[in-house]
Amino acid sequence: MSAHATNNQLLTEEAHYMTLQLKRIQERLQDNHELARLVPFSVQQRGYRDRNKIVKILSYRGPDPETLHILQDYTQRWHEDPSSFGSPPPMLHIHTNDPLLRSEYGNRSIEDIAASLWAQCALNHGLQQLKVDVRSMIDMGSRYRNIDINLGYGASLVLGTALPENMWTKILPKSGALFERAMDHLRATGIPNIAQQFRQMFERVIEYELSALRRLTAAELQLQDQMIDFDAIGEFEDMNAYPLDASLPELGWDYFESSNGVDVASMSDGLVYGGEWVPSNFSCATEQPLYASVGGRAMAIPSRRTETQLQILHEFYEPLVILRILGPWIGPRIQMSSRPNTSVEESHATLRIFLDRLSWICDYEPGGETVSAIALEVDAIGIVAWLATSHKSFQKAETHLRSILRRLHSAHTLSAEHVHRLTQDICSTCIGFAMKRVTRYIKLFQDFFQKCHDALEASDPLLDRDLACLVDLVRTPFELCAAADRFRDSESLKSLSRLVSATTSPSMWSLLRHYIGRLGSWHRASRTLVEYAGMRPELFEGIRVNALPTPRPIRAPLVDDLTNIRSVLSRIYLVEERVTLEQNIQSLQRLRRFDLNLEFKTRYRDKNFRPRVHAEAWLLEYFYSKDLVFMDADKYIGCSKPSCYCCNLYFQNHQGGFVQRPSHGNVWTNWQSPMHQNAEKQTENTSMLRAMTMKFREDLKAQVCRPTVNQTRVLDSTTGITPSNA
Repeated sequence: MSAHATNNQLLTEEAHYMTLQLKRIQERLQDNHELARLVPFSVQQRGYRDRNKIVKILSYRGPDPETLHILQDYTQRWHEDPSSFGSPPPMLHIHTNDPLLRSEYGNRSIEDIAASLWAQCALNHGLQQLKVDVRSMIDMGSRYRNIDINLGYGASLVLGTALPENMWTKILPKSGALFERAMDHLRATGIPNIAQQFRQMFERVIEYELSALRRLTAAELQLQDQMIDFDAIGEFEDMNAYPLDASLPELGWDYFESSNGVDVASMSDGLVYGGEWVPSNFSCATEQPLYASVGGRAMAIPSRRTETQLQILHEFYEPLVILRILGPWIGPRIQMSSRPNTSVEESHATLRIFLDRLSWICDYEPGGETVSAIALEVDAIGIVAWLATSHKSFQKAETHLRSILRRLHSAHTLSAEHVHRLTQDICSTCIGFAMKRVTRYIKLFQDFFQKCHDALEASDPLLDRDLACLVDLVRTPFELCAAADRFRDSESLKSLSRLVSATTSPSMWSLLRHYIGRLGSWHRASRTLVEYAGMRPELFEGIRVNALPTPRPIRAPLVDDLTNIRSVLSRIYLVEERVTLEQNIQSLQRLRRFDLNLEFKTRYRDKNFRPRVHAEAWLLEYFYSKDLVFMDADKYIGCSKPSCYCCNLYFQNHQGGFVQRPSHGNVWTNWQSPMHQNAEKQTENTSMLRAMTMKFREDLKAQVCRPTVNQTRVLDSTTGITPSNA
């Protein structure tokens, strides 16, 4: 006999023995109630509670009087006007709607049914939550349908509230002897005869609801067949060329008003607009078509821009996209001051460098959209390090930060030798943590070295040799990063910097130097952290870490008939400047040598145009809204990269008086105001967006009036080699 068979036999014998023992204990406790009261356990056979609950079903005596009164008083009204079934007085839920709907759609999946229902009845829920609800409804509906099949349609409607709903939807079996016994009992109570009185009304209401859902589903399926989704909406140049009734032959705008019983403009939660719920203060008139979502797909709805948040969003993002096209590097480049005038300024400057580099070591993935920001709060207990990050796994960054701060706690007690070891240990940990980013930098460094190699071999063999030595270390990232850090003090760096200075725009030389600097940045950051921990040990005494993941991206406002270059620029120029406007547009066209309007619409419809809250802005708004106290009263937010054009403007215009951060000045369209996430701050948000839009227009007009092509590109991250960011 195998070991597995032997084990099963032993378990079976043990289970039999325990069953006998438990039965004896149960009988003893049942016979002696005084003893049972003293024992802190009860012994019941598995399934006892459900069988006990079924006893309640078998004691059911028929519909409660309140249910019968409602049915008798309102049956005629519901039969004549089935849409009123959902109106006051409180209706009884027709759960058979769910299995009938399931049958009607030929066993379509839960996902399909949820998608069809989404636009009509899920304004308070997301699609995923609706799927959960639909799954629950289908399960409950199948139980009620069993009752209707056995007792006649309408039986489930008249069961009433004498017993809790879960008696019918969970406790009552779907089939078997107990189910048949329960059905016999319900027949004896007269349920089939009572249900027959309301059957016509029941079927009328069900058919009405199914008819409405068929129309929604037909529209959803037709849109699916035509592949009209948010990402493909760019196929339609002219929004008016895609009228509402062309895509929804059975579903007009009036259906939304009648079937939901509300006016669109007064919906409590609004419609789906660009992947986000449009708040109730959005105005929807009936002139130009926009797009709402049915089952996650685009559906044309009539609307026009009005003085609402929708208009403000259009007026915010449209000039921003054009700025990105004309010259993405237009904002002022702001560097941290390297010459503090007072001891307080010097203390603040040191803290700011520390925060920036602490943020840097929490940034572990390649790409411009992954950013981490850190600010220090002083509360009654001590210091709190607040981490905001756009990384998907913010817990990973939070755990890493907590680990680094814990190691820094004892830095002030160490000898010089042990300080060096701690620095190397932290550096190795951070490089390992950010290996994806390190690997990306290594690849880019290799690429640019290959581009420079031939020229260097002939003009500067010493520099070529030193760079080749770095390339030889690409298979050992830790050693390469250390060598890149040492390179910043070499004569070869001076030679490379002279080549960089000879160019006026990003060149292979400047990019080669940049990625050498990036590879050495973990050593530089580690030194800064350990040195600062030695100077300010009190900061690390019991420091706590809290993480704030940034909100998910939103959909940008969708294209409409006003989304074109001339429409956007006409809002910037005065009426008497229209001739100048046309001349400037023609000059731009000649200079750029591509269709600006087409490029504008293409960028605006890009599926990757998904504005998100940037980490430093999210942290700023959190500190401001919670009125948190900054470390050393210095309202500075550290960040792993210099701030973008929009974040720089947000800091400038914010009433909280925050310290202006270093900025690379690059225009990134995937930017969203952090106040957009807070319904209570819409007035403040509107003021902020308008102030920023004014600056957009000012900068855009300057770009249009004085167009240039050869603007110097500025990288998002600092090279970390020059004295200003040493």
